[in-house]
Amino acid sequence: MRKIIFIGECAVNIAFQAHTASLSAQSGVMPNGTLLNAAIASAGHDREVIYVSETARDFLGDMLVTHLSESGIDTRCIDRYSEGGATTVYITRHDTDSTCNEVIHSRMPQQKFDTVWPRIDPADIVVFGDYFSLHERTRPQVTDLISHAAERKALIIYVPGFPPQLAPRITRIMPAILENLEMAHIVFTTGRDLKQIFGNSDPETTYRNNIAFHTPVAFNFDPTTGTLSISSANATDSMRLNKPADSASVLSSLIDSCCSLNLTPELIPIFPAALGGTVLKTIADKL
Repeated sequence: MRKIIFIGECAVNIAFQAHTASLSAQSGVMPNGTLLNAAIASAGHDREVIYVSETARDFLGDMLVTHLSESGIDTRCIDRYSEGGATTVYITRHDTDSTCNEVIHSRMPQQKFDTVWPRIDPADIVVFGDYFSLHERTRPQVTDLISHAAERKALIIYVPGFPPQLAPRITRIMPAILENLEMAHIVFTTGRDLKQIFGNSDPETTYRNNIAFHTPVAFNFDPTTGTLSISSANATDSMRLNKPADSASVLSSLIDSCCSLNLTPELIPIFPAALGGTVLKTIADKL
């Protein structure tokens, strides 16, 4: 069975209901981010999932890692730092479908990110991204691990989404984003990602003008309309999903579809136009 290896942030989200104005209101505590929740969903699909990351050796980090382990994820590659840092917490309130108020509490340690690398075999799927792949503390080892994955002939998926307040000057980190795109066979974005990074939320236009030079195949999911699209050198196809979905569940279904359709790095450069619609239908069926 192909292993699914995720490389990304390991954080907690505290979510308040829309327009909450009192701390007495009920809130939900859950894992934060597309990558982390896609890993949980993939483990729920009976896939072998490994998560590569770091989090503090505090009670919140203990609870998070325990939750991931109980969800079926191999957590041996999550580095647990104990000095000078705390588990990152995102506090969010979704007031509408398209607006989100967010506060980030993050205190990282002084030392560089360092963890045990997972075993990567040919045809494994490696998924990396968010700000974890861009931060100067964590980026060197992430890029080294992705380069190793490429040498091992793994299928590499880049998920660039990250909160806009973490990178107010996108030009500063654009070289790293482009380098990440160069390392990936597939990129998975949302309309917000495209707008934030490239200034245009249209997936076909952005693919032709900004992504195609670096990454052969691009998927984009617009949660507000439920539209999923795929762009390659040959064509762009899109479809409206029949049921509500979030980015994490769509990404997990994309990964599951790559396994079902036996997509490998060797097939990506000759990705046929006719396969686009098949992939979209397979993802929709798995949701």
